[in-house]
Order: sequence, then C-alpha cells, then structure tokens
Amino acid sequence: MGNLCDETLIYYFSPNEVERQIADMKVASSNTESLNKFFHDHLQFVKGSNVSSVFFSKKVEVINEWSIN
Repeated sequence: MGNLCDETLIYYFSPNEVERQIADMKVASSNTESLNKFFHDHLQFVKGSNVSSVFFSKKVEVINEWSIN
C-alpha cells in the first residue's frame, strides 16, 4: 500500500464532486491541452459509467512565481 504520509488520496463519489475537484485541481496544475483533455474525458467516463473516481497525487511541487528573477 505504500507510505500514506507521502501520498494524497482524493476520493470522488459523484459526477458533481468530480467536476468540483477537477476545477480545484486545474487551479493548482499546469494548463496544458493534454491535461484538459484528460480531465474532460475522465469526467465524461464517470458520468457515463456512474462509477467512483480516485486520483492519487504522489508528488506536489509548489513554485513561488514571485521568487523567479
């Protein structure tokens, strides 16, 4: 199972919750076409299949843009 202290487990149980969490994740992640496509496709899958969705955030790096010269 691994060291849970080094991992973030985020569980989603409804399409509305998936949509809300994707919006939160977009704020904290790079805005790329491939990531946006992944989020879109994943949300459509969850809505169409009526399944739960789980994301695992293994490593998060926060970059302070104000400190970049």
